[in-house]
Amino acid sequence: MLQLGNDVSPCLQQCRSERLYGLGGLTYTTPVTIGQATVNAGSLTAGEMPARAYPGLDALRGIAALLVALFHFRGNFLGYNNYPSGDGYLAVDVFFVLSGFVLSHAYLSRFARGMTVWQFVKIRLIRLYPLYFIGLMLGMVNLLAGYEPRGALSNLDIARAFTMELFMLPSWPTLYDRLFLINVVSWSLFFEMLVNILFVVFWKRLTPKALLRIIIASGLIVAAFSIYRHNASMGNFWRTSPIGLARTLLSFSMGILIYKLHRGGAIRFHASPLIFALAALLLVFCLLYPVPSSVRGYYDLVFIFLIGPLLVLLGSSPRLEQKWLPLFTFLGSTSYALYATHANGLPLVKALTERYFIHASVLTVSLLAVTLATLFAYALDIVYDRPVRKMLTARFGGKSAGGTTKRI
Repeated sequence: MLQLGNDVSPCLQQCRSERLYGLGGLTYTTPVTIGQATVNAGSLTAGEMPARAYPGLDALRGIAALLVALFHFRGNFLGYNNYPSGDGYLAVDVFFVLSGFVLSHAYLSRFARGMTVWQFVKIRLIRLYPLYFIGLMLGMVNLLAGYEPRGALSNLDIARAFTMELFMLPSWPTLYDRLFLINVVSWSLFFEMLVNILFVVFWKRLTPKALLRIIIASGLIVAAFSIYRHNASMGNFWRTSPIGLARTLLSFSMGILIYKLHRGGAIRFHASPLIFALAALLLVFCLLYPVPSSVRGYYDLVFIFLIGPLLVLLGSSPRLEQKWLPLFTFLGSTSYALYATHANGLPLVKALTERYFIHASVLTVSLLAVTLATLFAYALDIVYDRPVRKMLTARFGGKSAGGTTKRI
């Protein structure tokens, strides 16, 4: 174990494990400077890990996950025509920007030190798959128990879909045209994993100029179809899956570019806690406000190209007060479990809230449903996801370039 001097021990007593979040989140090994000592996070025990580098990004990711869940719950009650429940689907674009930023921070130096494609993919699978699997199994329970209407789906349709989705692959095209039939939100995890692989394969070529070309090319595709369709909610169906890939590449590349410019000193933005709080409120407003369909496509593009990246830049500010760390940690730790399971937990939560709160308003019932889903996600993260990832990491994780990753 690495021994540090007395000048840094008070800091370490207040620190928790360093975890940065994109879509699905990660814990990583990286050199950290504390006082005059530069240490490797992988050499510290859980109680000695340095402070979280970007707690603001934890908060953004947690708020975005809550808004996605609220969007789906309210949409389930109100219907999705003209999106009366707001533009919660745009939170996914925030996730992709976050992912590009934090994966660059966590892994670019490790790629340079020799981390292989398989080592990186293994880490990402260990992080994403356990909760993905729970979301998939909840979906199967809904279908088999009749909580989710099967319509014209045969047992063979469901079996084929389950076989494909078990390996994080899209379902066979069916009457419903969903990219992922059993757990609909998995489309974003699939594209996230696909773009992650492209990231590790081509990381040496991702110069700022190359990233700008990717952003322009994918941005033109997303912009054209968003204006044509009057919204940017694309990627969850087979017919829009190519646009979903472009949407992922666009925001992920913006996240990488923001990180590179931030690291190189080209952009420096130190947000005060008040500015960050206002940014968080802006995120809530943008994703809850019901925008008229006539301008929705343009509104979505402004959010994707401007507001989402700006929020990530604000969240990366080092001036955020550490007293908010417990709340931000809770939001970040719970967010992926909530995102992966909320859609297939909706039928049960809806049944409970409708039975015991039958006279409550749609907003009240939706907020209650999100609260229940969040508590379930928090418990799931603690009692299932963390132990399972620890076990998988011990068995399959091993050492990678730059140190040993204890927890992913």
